[in-house]
Order: sequence, then structure tokens, then C-alpha cells
Amino acid sequence: MKKEYKFEKGMQFTISQPSLIRNYLEIKRSDETVAILKAINLFKNDVLLEGEWGEWEFYRESVLKSEISIRPCGYELPTAFFQKEFFNCGGTLKLPRGLHFYIQLHPFKKYHELLYGNERLILYKQKSSIKKKKLEIIIEKENDKLNKNPWVAAFPVYLIQASRNNL
Repeated sequence: MKKEYKFEKGMQFTISQPSLIRNYLEIKRSDETVAILKAINLFKNDVLLEGEWGEWEFYRESVLKSEISIRPCGYELPTAFFQKEFFNCGGTLKLPRGLHFYIQLHPFKKYHELLYGNERLILYKQKSSIKKKKLEIIIEKENDKLNKNPWVAAFPVYLIQASRNNL
């Protein structure tokens, strides 16, 4: 269930959609695929993360709820939650044992942040070309809590994609 991954300062990952026909995103480091985010229910924006960062489901339990639930694949109950702030483009990712990450989305600035306390751990930069929209993940600080929960690095990608889909 729990995989560890060693994130080091300066590591970069690229997220892209290999084909418009296929409904998944690849997270790559150099040319190696590290993880895949695939839609499992388009109408509810439910996504499955698979790969070196673990196997997790990101989903809404109800269309009426703003809270997003996260659970390991194959489990019935969620183990983490994302609570969006009402008037802000961000929110808190709550994990077990009181662990909190903060995700700040900057839709008009083309970058987003994952913070732990007051420190920015990861910068997400949007890149656009005529053919495709790409996203880069840049590790800015090493953190053992992030290494123990590598799926956290992929969760903002889910939020960015969901905001593009207006969900």
C-alpha cells in the first residue's frame, strides 16, 4: 500500500497527455514514465494514480460535496481528504496523523504550489505550445513526509486538470 520515493531538490518531471483519444496523463522523468493518472469516471472526475508513486484513487463521494477523498486502490474508505477554501484558489490536503499540505493554485499566473508549513516543496509550471499543454513538476525542497507519501506530488496535477474541466 505505502510506497516511498526519494524526491531530491532540483528533480523535474513532465506531465503530458500522449493522445487526445486516450484519457490519461503521463508523469515522466527524462524519458521514463514514473506514474500515470487515468480517468476512471469522466462524469465525476474520478482518477486513478498508478506507478512508482503508489496506486491511489482521487474522487468525490458526491457531486454536492466540495471535499475530495483519497484512498489506496482496493480500499473502501478514504485515508486523506482535500478541503478547498471557499473564496480562495487553494486548500488543505489532510493526511492521517495530523499531517497537512497546502495547495495553492494560481490560475492566471500559470504556476501552482505545494507547501508544507511555510515552505514551498514543489512548483508546478504550466507550459503551452500550439500542439499541447504541458505541466512541469519541479522539486524545490526535500521533505521526508513527501517521500513517504509520494502520491501527494501527483494530487495537484489532478486539481489542475479538474479545474481545466471546470469541476
